[in-house]
Amino acid sequence: MFANLLAAAMDEATSPSAHPAFVEILKQLTPDEARILALLNRHQQLPIATVTAIPGGDPSRTIVLLRNFSLIGWDAGCKHLQLVPSYLDNICRLGLAEVLHSPLAGYDWAYVTIEQRPEVWQSGVNASRQWGVGHQVHRHRISVTDFGEEFCATCVVTPRTIQMWTERRDA
Repeated sequence: MFANLLAAAMDEATSPSAHPAFVEILKQLTPDEARILALLNRHQQLPIATVTAIPGGDPSRTIVLLRNFSLIGWDAGCKHLQLVPSYLDNICRLGLAEVLHSPLAGYDWAYVTIEQRPEVWQSGVNASRQWGVGHQVHRHRISVTDFGEEFCATCVVTPRTIQMWTERRDA
């Protein structure tokens, strides 16, 4: 990704797209986050869900059981699937994507797939045991920002780039 950024900065035609902040962003990304960005770059928006429980029916006591749960980690080939919600938080913190609190239209099948995952089912079982309540699944989506599109166009070019960056970083 650094090589792609350097190449873009050195080319007169693409140098305006090589934002100075991209260097700092690259320093703050893990290889798995680069994989997620490559996936987001291809799809622009992906479905995610948050699972909650409301003990005693009091909305002020809402407990988040799973946040930013999705199949993104599997689809992107992440090595540390348990960290995907944190990866999504970091990608959003960096301004490359944002979580929109409305479902992705036309993707009911994807949300049903998420809702049928054992992790979601188990969180509901745990909520029932601990508080005597069921769980609710809230459908959201993660979407690439305009800044994120620029970053991906400049830095996230090929799966091979990600592999080379991962190998260097892990060495």
